[in-house]
Amino acid sequence: MDNSANMNNRRSVFLVIENLALIGNAYGNETARLMSEAFEKRLRTHSCEGARWHRVSSAIFALFFDEGTAPLAGGVFEDLWVALAGKSFTIGGDCLLAVPSLHTDLAEARAATHPATALTEQWAAGYRKDMVAAARLVDEIANGHLLHLWQAIRSTRQPEMVLHYEMTAHSCDHSGRIASVALAQAALARIGLSWVHDRAMVLHAVDELEADARPAIAVCLSQLGLCQDWGGHPGIWFSALSRLAARPDVAARLVIDMSEGHGTVSLDELRQGFLRFKRLGASISVSGFASSTLTFAHLTAIDPDFVKISPVFLHAAPLSDGARRRLQLLINLASTFARTVIVEGMENEQQLQIALAAKADWAMGALMGQPALSRRWKLDHDCQFTAPLPVAENCSGAEPNLPMTAFG
Repeated sequence: MDNSANMNNRRSVFLVIENLALIGNAYGNETARLMSEAFEKRLRTHSCEGARWHRVSSAIFALFFDEGTAPLAGGVFEDLWVALAGKSFTIGGDCLLAVPSLHTDLAEARAATHPATALTEQWAAGYRKDMVAAARLVDEIANGHLLHLWQAIRSTRQPEMVLHYEMTAHSCDHSGRIASVALAQAALARIGLSWVHDRAMVLHAVDELEADARPAIAVCLSQLGLCQDWGGHPGIWFSALSRLAARPDVAARLVIDMSEGHGTVSLDELRQGFLRFKRLGASISVSGFASSTLTFAHLTAIDPDFVKISPVFLHAAPLSDGARRRLQLLINLASTFARTVIVEGMENEQQLQIALAAKADWAMGALMGQPALSRRWKLDHDCQFTAPLPVAENCSGAEPNLPMTAFG
């Protein structure tokens, strides 16, 4: 629901710690009380000029402001949200995360708090385990400790031709071993803070694109992170969208990919989530074609530039004629939804020959290059990039205009 008009005319909004009751169930009421106090202290420390906060309950805070002012305009909201959720709270030796949300009235705010009903110890143990992994990931992001690996999507006929590089986040343990953060990302999604990782990935990709005019870079976002409703305001995407609006050449080389993620978003939310980037010139990619929960209606609404076919079909293709025909059929079908089809999971020469026979023009996988810390486009002088897609026009045909005052 778009609450921007309501928020523009109101002199108060309500901020909720959505998971405070869950913290109480998993860690105890005293921990929840201390968490609420620590949250309020951080809220007041990072409060914007002209804002007056009042505690309504342990989980709800009211923001009062003068009529005609906009205390959460522009990037102020993003800064506040990152301050509240972009770093863990240390409570009694545990690192905990708060899940904030903003609402237009008190009844709506109260409805957003999870009921403090008794949950099983098995649930509590799972929540604590997720919190440990999620808090560690959030703090690694905040401290700039994540590593970024790059994997090329290459032409099956001319491997020196690169469509774009996919960027993924990894961590480094105490022994120096690099490990994926996929499990921590899943934990972060279950906690309710997918956007923390997604925002960091997009901003890092924009950093890379601004620093080097050669590559195109894809980042994979969760459905909830991409589509989270901020009441018509750019929310946590304000700085990224502002930078893309200022640099169309950078936006034209950014690819927003989407993973399955956790939670369900509506068709319209999905379309709007992609549109905020597409109208600035970014390209759209969808992974897991034919093996995900995305329907043809989703693909039609998203209107992707790239569709990636799940690796399961390429891996099965050498096993039978039927599997090879199925791969060919999927490539043909995917090409009706996007101008470019990518086959995932290319691991050996046999699979390459099958893909070529099926007229697959682009592929990614071990045969095309393993994920690497090095930026291959800086090292490989034979590397050639395809031309970026034309910058998409926004609906009005005018320059993109980012809402500045939707939260006040």
